[in-house]
Amino acid sequence: MFTNRSRKVPPQSVFVHCHAPAIFERGNVAFRAEQGVVCALLYATALESLSHDLVAFYDQIKYRPIAYYPEDHAANNYMTDEETALLGGLKFAEKKRMSVLKKLAIMRGQDPEKGIDDPDLNLLILTRNRIAHLEPEATSLDAESSTVGGRPDVLSELSDKGLTRSLMHNEGWIEALETPEFCAWCKSTARAAIKDTLVKLPKTFNSVAFGRMLR
Repeated sequence: MFTNRSRKVPPQSVFVHCHAPAIFERGNVAFRAEQGVVCALLYATALESLSHDLVAFYDQIKYRPIAYYPEDHAANNYMTDEETALLGGLKFAEKKRMSVLKKLAIMRGQDPEKGIDDPDLNLLILTRNRIAHLEPEATSLDAESSTVGGRPDVLSELSDKGLTRSLMHNEGWIEALETPEFCAWCKSTARAAIKDTLVKLPKTFNSVAFGRMLR
């Protein structure tokens, strides 16, 4: 919450709603229920929400800096040039409908076109995308021409990590994700990505305050 008071402006309260922690907590509910598909969707969505939350935060303090501590002065916390550039970069990314990985790269001060060198994070986002855009899937029990179609490449990668379970012939591939190992992997991957992103934000009181809002 931000409060702006002066003799000319009546008391105003502005609430900046951080959606990332709210979505992450819903992911935790799915984690406890061992719902792998839901975990992948929600934890990945929390990562996407992180950039939106930062934009909402910066948009408020851009013209109304606040004092974060009793001995602090609001004038000390105007957005820096680095923060202003970051806000512009995130708004441009949203306008161009860039991927969550590119937005996270921007928040980390990296080239979005080069992506993020984090295999687990990339695999989590790719898995989320495969779930969100499911393709037709068909299997056959014909001994002479057994076929399996529509199962994405991420399934074998996740299987190699020991995160999935074996499938019956009449089960779709998403059923393989309903394991405690996969749920735990989704949670730890998203948590690490959020932590790595927050520590790479501009070194200001604003960044510290934003991080505290997410707790």
